[in-house]
Amino acid sequence: MNTRWIKIGAATVATYALLAQSAIPLAPLKVVEIAEAASITSQSVKLNATSTISVHDGQFLMQEQGKVFAYTVTIKNSGNTTINLQDYYIRLVTKSGSRYISKVTEADKTKATVAPNTTVNITYYAVVNINTKLSDLAFNIIKWDFSTSNYERLLGKLSFPEGSTDKVAAFKAKAMLFNSGTVRGALKQYMVTSDKNNVYVTMSFLLENSGLQSVNVANMKLFAQSEGLATYNVDTTSLANLTIQPKERKIVTLSSTLPLAMKGKKFALIVASPNEGGTTSSIPIGVFDMPKVTPAAAVEIGKVKTVYLNGVTVNSSVGFVTTSENDDSSLKIEMDYDLENIGASFTNVPNLNFSLVTASGVVYPLAYSNEGTALSLLPKIKKTITMSGDIPASVNLNTSQLVVRSGVTETNTGYVVASYKVNKDGGVATGGSTYSYDDGYQVKLNTIHRLPTSEKDTLMAEITITNTSKAAKKTPNLSGYFLLNGVQISEDHQVSTLDSELYIEPNAMVTKYVHVKIPYTSQINNVSFVLTELPATTTDKAKKLYQFGAQTITTIPTQTKDQSYTINNAGSKADIKLLTTRFYDNTTDTYFYSEFAVTNKEQRYAAIANISGYLQDVTGFTIPVEFVKFSERVTPDGTVLISAWAKVSKNFNRLGSSLIIGKTVDTSVGEVKSSVILKPVAYKLTDESGSAVKTDLLDITFGGYKLTLTNLSTQLAYSGEGDSDGIQFDLDYDLEIGDDYDFVAGEHKIVIELNGGSGNTTYSKTFGLKKSDDNTLTVLEEGKNNQLSVVFNDANILNKINNLDTYTVNIYDVFEGAKMLIATKKVKWFTTT
Repeated sequence: MNTRWIKIGAATVATYALLAQSAIPLAPLKVVEIAEAASITSQSVKLNATSTISVHDGQFLMQEQGKVFAYTVTIKNSGNTTINLQDYYIRLVTKSGSRYISKVTEADKTKATVAPNTTVNITYYAVVNINTKLSDLAFNIIKWDFSTSNYERLLGKLSFPEGSTDKVAAFKAKAMLFNSGTVRGALKQYMVTSDKNNVYVTMSFLLENSGLQSVNVANMKLFAQSEGLATYNVDTTSLANLTIQPKERKIVTLSSTLPLAMKGKKFALIVASPNEGGTTSSIPIGVFDMPKVTPAAAVEIGKVKTVYLNGVTVNSSVGFVTTSENDDSSLKIEMDYDLENIGASFTNVPNLNFSLVTASGVVYPLAYSNEGTALSLLPKIKKTITMSGDIPASVNLNTSQLVVRSGVTETNTGYVVASYKVNKDGGVATGGSTYSYDDGYQVKLNTIHRLPTSEKDTLMAEITITNTSKAAKKTPNLSGYFLLNGVQISEDHQVSTLDSELYIEPNAMVTKYVHVKIPYTSQINNVSFVLTELPATTTDKAKKLYQFGAQTITTIPTQTKDQSYTINNAGSKADIKLLTTRFYDNTTDTYFYSEFAVTNKEQRYAAIANISGYLQDVTGFTIPVEFVKFSERVTPDGTVLISAWAKVSKNFNRLGSSLIIGKTVDTSVGEVKSSVILKPVAYKLTDESGSAVKTDLLDITFGGYKLTLTNLSTQLAYSGEGDSDGIQFDLDYDLEIGDDYDFVAGEHKIVIELNGGSGNTTYSKTFGLKKSDDNTLTVLEEGKNNQLSVVFNDANILNKINNLDTYTVNIYDVFEGAKMLIATKKVKWFTTT
């Protein structure tokens, strides 16, 4: 009876001991020494001929009750009979002989047997001395033996070798037993930021289900534990409702707020499972060593950083950064954040939060249009978030950072995705003068010109788009805008072109001009051009593509008279030849006059290209030049004589001045009329700074005509008996009309003026050169030796010409409102010259 009682008592004790590991005072045993293996996981002790026991792992976690050591043993039954765990006992000891009380976790209390050809894992935990290291600990494997005096037989000993650690090196993987499954964990990305109060650690952590059943990890616990065993909470919001299927990998985002004292130090990320059954303890199942808590430098301008968003690898970078002035002298900053899903699966990016943080730690929030909603990211498709906000003009962007956070709520500051340097001059998309766009296009920035207009100047970029593919491609809808001294010009930019093709042939190109009006007083220290793609609808924003490198204002190319100005763009091909430039000095006014031969180089009837221009002296003083309008269609190789003129201010310095011309494009919007000069060139006027007024009346050329006046004579005119009532002026003239032109644009008229006598007496008459609607004009006929007699009526003529010495004959070309003195000669009264 006593023997049976002992067996029953021993069985009861064994069950409790193996599963709960309570302390039972027993006499010391003779220890069976077993040689230490390289690691404890490679050691095992035989329970019988076909079964073994080993320690799977062990790790520490500091908790309220003290330093908790949790370990898992693996019992492998390779036999054909069931192992009764009530027959065995594990005692946790130190190598110096101390013993610790171990308890089985609530989840494993029901594991009492191991079926044939199966394996069972059981996890225990014990509170140990705060200074205990892994290499201090060992496990005595005991079998209850009632034939001994103390009922125990030592089967073997398992111990941690010297130098053993419970930590897994950073970025290395560890298999963890969790919720009856096996989950591998590993650090994938590590980000540290700081402010004046704390350091913030963001970790992208891999969880992979390497088992055969799904594992719900929603109740997984994580802690950040310093080397001094201080323990901090880790935000596990990303684990909520997360179930990992067999062989599935999930990357979750974890974050922790640490005190500034942790800066420069290391900590461990501890993964734990809850110990169910009303206990407050957590069972550590994995300890992952983290890098030092060193705030990461912001991502450099132009660099891409790979981040994990919702478990998907995403390339992130700061795109364009532009500023424009607000009415209150503050700045509106606009910034692009580019995301490209480089993974293989679709994902929804959680709500992101953006802020600009200055070097002194001042934070300015940035908002974007779809804030508060998830952003869909398809594989290999880039998405751009454009954010904006207001900052003081004094903020130095070059020392500020863009901080991107996710998971921000009213009660949670979320975690830092990354921080990026920003640049006032436009951000990452800055480069040279060429840009490869889409698939098969190359865009080149050729020039940036500043052209004066009547009220404002025009800033204009010329870009060429080349089709580098082997097939015809549709002309892309590209535009852009300027950054002037680092600030985006907020005025509307317009696009003009000389090309009309819808498609670009292989290796062919089209030219576009992007232009905007700026105050003529604007000082330009530096200028950049940002290329954009115009949206399909007016409600969408233009997509920023590329910021060309910093540019200087391009000097307008200079041409000589013997060089033709050509327009080679389809639909408006033309050859333009400068024929003459003249300054005509009248008594009170000075006029500039110029003529161009414009030849149609299209292969069909076409309207000639419109040109316009201006005069500019060496000081920048600018005078617009009026060009005659001509709208008729001209035959191929047909030529039109085009005249241009301007009234010249006395402040204009002719010496070293230039005539700038170019193809004119109408840019009117609604009722607001405007135009712009494309492809400008300059003609130097240095050699023609003097007056072009002839001092004789022979071979006077103007507007395609040549006029010669001879045999000039004057006599008193009488309409009846009595005193003279005027002067009769007689002359012979030759008028030649050139046959070099198909058309002479505009209408030229001739004014013959006599000036002489007291009080600067002047008489004049206007003559037409071709029939017009003005029937009152006498028309000079083409031909030689034509006679002309003109009577200037004046009843007081004898009182005015008391000085009968000389008078002056002045010839004026009257053209489109400009009256230009083109020839003058002194003649004696009442003689024939």
